[in-house]
Amino acid sequence: MAHQATSDRKTLIGNLGANALLTQTAGGKTVVEFPVAVTEGSERVWYRVVAWGQLGEQYARGLRKGDFVKVRGRYHEEHWRDAQGQLRLTRKVTVTFVQRLRAKAAMPAPEPTYGRLMLAWLHEEEIPLPIPA
Repeated sequence: MAHQATSDRKTLIGNLGANALLTQTAGGKTVVEFPVAVTEGSERVWYRVVAWGQLGEQYARGLRKGDFVKVRGRYHEEHWRDAQGQLRLTRKVTVTFVQRLRAKAAMPAPEPTYGRLMLAWLHEEEIPLPIPA
């Protein structure tokens, strides 16, 4: 079970770690997700970026892995336990704005990936947290 802690607005500037994944909820709503890596001090921090509806579809068509982007939206954290019982953290930003600052290369953007599969990047850099006593 995930515990969510909601925070304020956040602006990220970083690189897309994968092409956008476009899916639909059981209720038929379109959702697009993609990872963004941000350098914070000497660390690389991963955020899971989520966009809904037509806004998400637009981003799925125009962004690809490696693009340097500016993302603005509502930030929140999800704390959860993995199969081994370790407490983990997922950082999410539900976007209101994304701007591509620089494309990775001068080649056409791929079509968005459709499907219900979650990308491996969602948990590649999971952060183990101390288990409260």
